[in-house]
Order: sequence, then structure tokens, then C-alpha cells
Amino acid sequence: MQGADKQHIPEKAQTLVVNAHGALILLSMNVAAGQLIIVVNSRTHEEMLSRVTTLGPSFMGKTEVGIEFIKPAADFWGSAFPPVESK
Repeated sequence: MQGADKQHIPEKAQTLVVNAHGALILLSMNVAAGQLIIVVNSRTHEEMLSRVTTLGPSFMGKTEVGIEFIKPAADFWGSAFPPVESK
């Protein structure tokens, strides 16, 4: 993410929900709807430019933040969407 001085500010965030279009994450950094952030998959180190779409409730110093990928990336999280049903 970038701060007001355009410097990159890393934050290790926790994902609450992931999907083929983005995620719901917990951030302690203040962000605004429409802000661009770079999300890094900690397993693959792949980076994805994303946009903050929603700001949810805050608790314990962190805010629920909805993000969407700028370009399609269905395989970014390493999961199949929709999940494969077991028989």
C-alpha cells in the first residue's frame, strides 16, 4: 500500500473471505474506498493490483476491507471457484 507520501507501506493482513474477484481482509492501516493497493499472496509471492471497494466494521484496531482485483485473477488464491462439490 502507499501512504500519503507515496511510499509503500507493507502490512501483513488477514483474509476473512477470498473469491475469484478479490477478498475481504482485516487491515490496521487506514484506507479509503477507491484507493489502489497491492495484495501479495504470501504462499506464491504473486502480486495483484486491487481497489478498495468497501469499508466495514472496525474492531481491535482493524477494519474489514473489501477489495476487488483490477484484472481477472481467478487462480490468485490457489483455490477453485466455485468449490468442487464432493460426492
